[in-house]
Amino acid sequence: LIDQFERANVPEVALTGGEPFMRKDLPEIIKRLTEKKIGVAEIFTNGVLITGAILDTFKRFWQRPLFKISFDGCRTHDYMRGTQDIEAKVIEAIRRVKSGGFPVTAITSVDRVTRNNLAETYQLMKELQVDGWWLAPPVEIGNWRGSDTGLSLEEMVEVCTPLLQRWTADGGPFRLKLWRFGLFRG
Repeated sequence: LIDQFERANVPEVALTGGEPFMRKDLPEIIKRLTEKKIGVAEIFTNGVLITGAILDTFKRFWQRPLFKISFDGCRTHDYMRGTQDIEAKVIEAIRRVKSGGFPVTAITSVDRVTRNNLAETYQLMKELQVDGWWLAPPVEIGNWRGSDTGLSLEEMVEVCTPLLQRWTADGGPFRLKLWRFGLFRG
C-alpha cells in the first residue's frame, strides 16, 4: 500500500483502525512512510497502547501527527467503552502524548449519560491543555449498538450551548468542534 501511495503522490495519511497501536510493525510502517516522503497527519486511537518508545519513533522519523484520542468523559469513559479501569489510562496517555510534544484532540461521545459530566470533562480538557475537543453522538456500532440513550438534535443544542459559552468566556483554550454545529478556533 505504501508503494501505491507513493506512485499516486499521496502526501499524507491518517492511521486508524481498530487500534493502530496494536500493530507490532507500526515502527516499520512509520519508517517506510517517511522514506517515501508520506506524512502521518493524524492517528485515531483509544490511547492506552501509546508508549514513550512509539512516540520516540515518530520523532526519529520526523513525523508529528495529530493524535485523536477517544475520551468519553470524566467518570463515564468506561461506561461508554464497555470496559473497567481504562479512564485513568486514557488520561495518562493524553498527558504522555502532550509531554512528548505532539498535538492532541480528545473526542467525546455524548449521550444521556455522558452529558451529565461534560462540565467536568471540559475542565479536564483545559487542564490537560488539549489542542482540540470534539463532541459528537456515539456511532451506533459496537458496545453502543441498540442503546436508547441517544440525544435528539434539540438536546445536543441544549448540551453544547453552555459549553460554547464557557469556552468563549475562557478565551477559547482549544479548538472546539460541537458535532454538526461547526469548528470553533481557540
